[in-house]
Amino acid sequence: MVTKIKGVWVKVLEPGLIQVESFTRKGVFYVVDRLEKTCTCPDFRFRGRKCKHIQLVEEYGWKIELEEKIWKANMESREWQRRLLIEKLKDFKPLDKETKKRFAELGWEYDEELSKIAYILMR
Repeated sequence: MVTKIKGVWVKVLEPGLIQVESFTRKGVFYVVDRLEKTCTCPDFRFRGRKCKHIQLVEEYGWKIELEEKIWKANMESREWQRRLLIEKLKDFKPLDKETKKRFAELGWEYDEELSKIAYILMR
């Protein structure tokens, strides 16, 4: 999820890694590591001190922690959906050669991936 804090875009890439937009160059993003307290911006890399991006992440840590929880919940939901799809596809059987041949004779193109989607939707 992407949110705007103090006029810059902030996005949780994964828990602990936060992408923060540059304060001076819109559309340029840096990555802050919350645990290591590091940033990929030039200010941090060259000066080795806390930059504006790290300060933002620390100051709005409560909001970023909430975003991290949402990120984790979305990942868990995706994993659950993936497992459900795998379960539904266990019984899927692709068309046999004879049926594929009939499709070709009729000028129809057989797409196994689309067939899997149709199979799931019809169950």
